[in-house]
Amino acid sequence: MSNTTVNEKVLGECLNEISRALLQFDVRKIVNLETLAAGTNMQRIIQQAVFRELYNMLDPGKPVFNPKKG
Repeated sequence: MSNTTVNEKVLGECLNEISRALLQFDVRKIVNLETLAAGTNMQRIIQQAVFRELYNMLDPGKPVFNPKKG
């Protein structure tokens, strides 16, 4: 995208490519909603899984970055 004029079409194509990549890695296998305890922030779990898979796609040789509070 560095040499491309960003418009709605380019943005849509980019998001579709990201979606296809996530489906390829199948984030659903990582996040099993049925096994999560009641009261678990499911949105946060899904978000973490998506970020982790995106990170792994971009640089599979590095350890996953896990931010810490404080």
